Amino acid sequence: MKFINKSKSFLAGCTLALLISQTANGQRPEQRRFERMEGYLSTPQRLDFNESLLKQLQLPRGFQINVFAKGLGNPRNLVVAPNGIIYVTRREEADVIALRDTNRDGRADSMNIVAKGLKYVNGITINKNRLYIVTDTSLYDADLQADGSLGKLQTLISNLPDAGQHPNRTMAFGPDGMLYISVGSTCNACDDGHEYWVDQKAGYSAQEQTDLIQFLLSIDDNPVVLPETSLQKVASF
Repeated sequence: MKFINKSKSFLAGCTLALLISQTANGQRPEQRRFERMEGYLSTPQRLDFNESLLKQLQLPRGFQINVFAKGLGNPRNLVVAPNGIIYVTRREEADVIALRDTNRDGRADSMNIVAKGLKYVNGITINKNRLYIVTDTSLYDADLQADGSLGKLQTLISNLPDAGQHPNRTMAFGPDGMLYISVGSTCNACDDGHEYWVDQKAGYSAQEQTDLIQFLLSIDDNPVVLPETSLQKVASF
């Protein structure tokens, strides 16, 4: 009987030791694995611009194309005023220029800087004789003058989310009179954990606020949030 008792005790001890060993193994962190990935990048040949290249474009019947202005540096977006003056944002130069065709020959013969010191300036639009300009974090507006210059530039919003890798804002007025501004995600493939700038009165949950990447803004600085959860880089609309 003593032998049997000892065997039972021995078996119970083995079982306990096995359970402890399995539990300890289960708590060990998973070992990191390094996988090799191979990718290919195709870079098109860079060609210096020449007006003769325009002949390669196939246009619909009744249309023609010519160079209106060149040597502008880094133009991004443009808008045409009712008087024909074209306003262009230049991100690298951090400014806005005005192009005029005074002799109506289809080519700009005048270029003036009308706003400067606008880091990451990109989007531009006109509404009711006012020019609206947006950078990565700020929205501005100014009255359009008859000579093409701008009135005093006013800051409407200064705390848009910078969106990390996607700082380029585009915007447009909708038929409802609201100004729509695009704001991309902070990266191409990640779970954004940042808290975006939103109107707390909009009634969205904390998670919805975290996931927001596009905003519907009114001109009186009372933003209304438009929820989107799948956009990454909103380039234009």
